Amino acid sequence: MTTAKAITYETFHDGQRHWRCRTDALAWFEPSLFDSGHLVAGSTLTGKATAGRGSAFFIASADGPLVLRNYRRGGMVRYLVGRRYVHTGLERSRAFREFGLLLVLEALGLPVSTAVATEVRRYGCFNEASLITRRLPGATLAEYMLASSQRGLVRSSQSEVHDCLDDKALWQGVGRLVARFHRHGVCHADLNTHNIMLDPDTRLPDGLGHDIPSIALIDFDRGSLRGSTDIEDWPDKAPAWAARNLARLERSVRKVLGATDLSDDVGERVVAWLRRGWACVDEPARR
Repeated sequence: MTTAKAITYETFHDGQRHWRCRTDALAWFEPSLFDSGHLVAGSTLTGKATAGRGSAFFIASADGPLVLRNYRRGGMVRYLVGRRYVHTGLERSRAFREFGLLLVLEALGLPVSTAVATEVRRYGCFNEASLITRRLPGATLAEYMLASSQRGLVRSSQSEVHDCLDDKALWQGVGRLVARFHRHGVCHADLNTHNIMLDPDTRLPDGLGHDIPSIALIDFDRGSLRGSTDIEDWPDKAPAWAARNLARLERSVRKVLGATDLSDDVGERVVAWLRRGWACVDEPARR
């Protein structure tokens, strides 16, 4: 496996507010980027995510477009405590842990959203936390799947027509990318079609003679690093958690397509392509 060169960061504090920022962003980063009131007043807020729990915001910065994500609880408990979590230390906070994991993944050369900074605010025994990452171009795999099912076509800004539900190379590419993360020991806690980004305007060779949209994974909240697996041992010695991770993604694919008028055959076809890619059956390294 690749030996990663660590990406440096700095941690600073102001009373009960605590920040961690990557060193190469310190020249332009401002803690006010975490303040919603400041963003609205300064016209820095440019949009809001339509999926998920409604806690991700798109903001403009001196260094390009960013995403501000506030950590929120799911289920009924969110109505009781809102954004607050029991504070068990800065290093154990979800924000600091995800920030650190993203830096490691970036250093490994894995395609993820670039972590810029994170904030933890103390409120006695509780805290609220947020994370800022660079905004990736394109849209989620789920969005492209729905667009393809409704119109049959996804048109990029370069006027290129792309139907992701009929693109075997793309789905195998998604599978190979997920396997690449898994072989590095990366477990994504919520691997689904909403956390996979595609950019049809940036096409990359897949090593098998095809150019496919660039693919990246986002939202590594509660993600973790586990033992790595050599390509020679894949997938025969793939860990059980990796297989469960893939199964979670397969369920997400079926769920998205289940909300459309497409037949079940479409879902089973793309899942089969996804599995073949994950198993690295056609991996160039095996040739």
